[in-house]
Amino acid sequence: RIRMLESFGIGVTCMYIFGFPTDTRETCRRTINYAKKLNTAMAQFSVFTPYPGTPAFSEYELLVTADRYEDFTQWQLVFRHGVLSPSDIRGMLGLAFNAYYLRPVWARKYLRSRIDSRRSANRRVHRLAPTSRQEAA
Repeated sequence: RIRMLESFGIGVTCMYIFGFPTDTRETCRRTINYAKKLNTAMAQFSVFTPYPGTPAFSEYELLVTADRYEDFTQWQLVFRHGVLSPSDIRGMLGLAFNAYYLRPVWARKYLRSRIDSRRSANRRVHRLAPTSRQEAA
């Protein structure tokens, strides 16, 4: 379905979350590999964050280590994870962005989409621009 959307000129962004309570380094690596396999126009990687006032926060409240709202950013671990440390999560985020966006196959796809987008915009402009015959009338 992703390829079908892309064939219509729709750029697909997928979002991936690390740090679920059941996550391990291996599940994070598998998530990165899955993202690379999908090879969408954009990918967003973030950290599971049980925000105050949500059911997830109620469930993990005794494990929450953050004491300021500003720390609930989806970029850092805010609770005591059973397997992953805050450093592990930061490392996985860095690995994910690098592994995804520094691939030649993604760069080619991105550049091709930008070129196609520009060509499409130029065609629309030319269709809207008056022709010489219209100007003479």
